[in-house]
Amino acid sequence: MKKRRSKRSPKLSPEKYAEILRGTELQEIFLESCSASVNREMMFGKVGIEVSIRERASYTKQDDLVKINHSFNLTCTHPEIEKGRLIKISATFCLLYTTVPEFDDDFFDVFKETTLPVVSWPYFREFVQNMTQRMSIPPLTLPLIKSG
Repeated sequence: MKKRRSKRSPKLSPEKYAEILRGTELQEIFLESCSASVNREMMFGKVGIEVSIRERASYTKQDDLVKINHSFNLTCTHPEIEKGRLIKISATFCLLYTTVPEFDDDFFDVFKETTLPVVSWPYFREFVQNMTQRMSIPPLTLPLIKSG
């Protein structure tokens, strides 16, 4: 399987995107890897924690099977602390799809910005909520994805 990471601008019409999407079915989603850490000493008594999230997506395709890795990296910092993270949570979800032959880089460029977040974001939200509770710190509830 060849790994692809797309960075080009979309070259797909909305009609063609919808056609390919109709032929694409989610078969499975699972947690591929994860890590979580908290710096309790630095976090103690801090109010106004800043949350930042980075994400990355790539895919591999073999015949009619597409494997997408969607990675999220959450860090919590505080303006008074120059170095170090208070909380760091990372997770990579694997999504397996069956699809039509037209699933390519141009389709993935649009898919990763529109459809993929709607599918995988709820899993990351739940993961963060669950992990912060398990770490015995106030649960962190991430916002919903809203379109428009």
